[in-house]
Amino acid sequence: IHRLKDLVRKRESRRVECDVDGLVRDIEPLARMDARLHDVTLELALGEGLPPVLADGVQIQQVVLNLIRNGIDATAGTQRDKRSVLVRTTFASGHVEVCVEDNGCGMPANAEELVFQPFYTTKEGGMGMGLSISRTIVTSHGGRMWFERRPSGGTAFHFTLPALEDPGRRV
Repeated sequence: IHRLKDLVRKRESRRVECDVDGLVRDIEPLARMDARLHDVTLELALGEGLPPVLADGVQIQQVVLNLIRNGIDATAGTQRDKRSVLVRTTFASGHVEVCVEDNGCGMPANAEELVFQPFYTTKEGGMGMGLSISRTIVTSHGGRMWFERRPSGGTAFHFTLPALEDPGRRV
């Protein structure tokens, strides 16, 4: 309950050394409960030994939860036997990357120009603010956010955060 309250409480941004996998694990119970309520399988494929990042952990958790929630919503209209959302973390080129992919309905053809714009939504009853806010958070942390259409259907949203160290250079 305290972690949930921290997620929704407005407060000043505090950046500290964070373990991205730890941030994902902390929100896993909340995300898993939401997935279960919608008959969606939530899978985690977290990297081993990823370097820390300098971040406001609560803001990064908000981004990951928003992407998971969007993935759950995207699977709602599909007729697949198994509806799923996968959260994967990796390290490459000095950045920790988080990818949230679903096997849902995918993104419309014109989404590249619009998806991160405020008030653009593909969801009935959606406000169109989640991805815009998420991208702003990631950009303010020195990262970037983008999406890819999955060949088998669905969408993969990625974001990166600069790593504080390169695990390949550890002595």
